Amino acid sequence: MNTLFDIEVGHSLETISIKNVPSIWITRYAEVSKDFNPIHIDQEAAQQKGFDQPIVHGMLTMGFTGRILSSYMNAHLLIEQMNVMFLAPLQVGEGVELTGVVKEKSVAEVKVEVTGMSSSGHRVIRGEIVVKNRKINS
Repeated sequence: MNTLFDIEVGHSLETISIKNVPSIWITRYAEVSKDFNPIHIDQEAAQQKGFDQPIVHGMLTMGFTGRILSSYMNAHLLIEQMNVMFLAPLQVGEGVELTGVVKEKSVAEVKVEVTGMSSSGHRVIRGEIVVKNRKINS
């Protein structure tokens, strides 16, 4: 199995597509995070703020970006840092396509640039994930 450390700089990682973010995911995330802001879970509240549907929690969207790396990880690799910018809200019921490109690589770490595009054509998230090789850093 190839890990991130086997991938060349500039290589695109496998795209992750989530066809539809269902409201049950939002409900479950709200329960775990204790973030019950009505804009995430109430149709009327979302519409009062100008959205057709409630919006997905930004941190849940950020969590989706980690899935880009899942098939390139092993027990020695650790996501050390995630730096993202939320560019537009992802609405419940929309899909999102997440991509990653290896931007920098050393023996000890790999930096991956991540982007998420909603099914409505908006870039919703952009950032960088830093993965460390624990074998090297121990």
